[in-house]
Amino acid sequence: MSQIACIYNYGSVYHENDWNFKIPGSVFWRIYIVSEGEAHVRIYDRVYRLRPGHMYLIPAFVPHEDMLKGSFVHRYLHFRLDDAYLEAVMDKHDLVFEIPETAVLSDIFVRIGELCEGFELETPIPQVYEKKSSYYYWSHRYEELPLSTRLELDGYIMVLLSHFMRVSPVRGLAANLRVEKGRAFIDRHFGEPVTVEDVARYVNMRPESFIRAFRQEYNRTPHSCLMEKRINRAKKLLLLSAMSVKEVALSCGFRDSSHFCMMFRRTSGVSPGVFRRGGGS
Repeated sequence: MSQIACIYNYGSVYHENDWNFKIPGSVFWRIYIVSEGEAHVRIYDRVYRLRPGHMYLIPAFVPHEDMLKGSFVHRYLHFRLDDAYLEAVMDKHDLVFEIPETAVLSDIFVRIGELCEGFELETPIPQVYEKKSSYYYWSHRYEELPLSTRLELDGYIMVLLSHFMRVSPVRGLAANLRVEKGRAFIDRHFGEPVTVEDVARYVNMRPESFIRAFRQEYNRTPHSCLMEKRINRAKKLLLLSAMSVKEVALSCGFRDSSHFCMMFRRTSGVSPGVFRRGGGS
């Protein structure tokens, strides 16, 4: 049977002026609970304060920067989402970063730790632990847990995410229904070699008109939306599969590996091969 998630790491760590990392976006999700002290995280252009009494969520592929002056202690949970439907549902929400740490959430976090004994990071430095060999090892370690344990953990991940979702607004529908229809088409078919012209044709609009209307609704172009989804899927496949670069390119909707490599380097700053060897860090 398919699983909802794969837990990579769980533990507690003390930091003293040494939690200052720029993370371009990981293949896994992060949830934090702060036990002592304070820190900050920059997500896009906003800085959030991490403090006790709250739970924090950073989705996969979201670039962020950890910032600490002083000391703080936090518990961490790293997990990969394996359920495509759940990922799609989460993607339709403007997920909040912070929620109150209730007794229920705290108890769930403790229980996850009991079930994932020995899942602590050896070295809590992203540039050290974010690598392909780690992902394989963590996945294998999780799959060795009894099925009943993994089912229980799936339930806890769902509950944790549900608490963030219940206070996260669903992204509003575009005022232009044809633009909304076009974005839904991109969400469903970005893994196929479709173009912006194909999307415009699907919604019966001229490409220029569709691009202009899309930008007005979402403050970005349909091409950037299409590329973001393709590149994020490519990162996941590069790090978690044995597929060749060409196979990854074709699986993500690119017509050939040359175009894929060019777009990957443009958005990520490195080639797919370098990204894979570096574990995404």
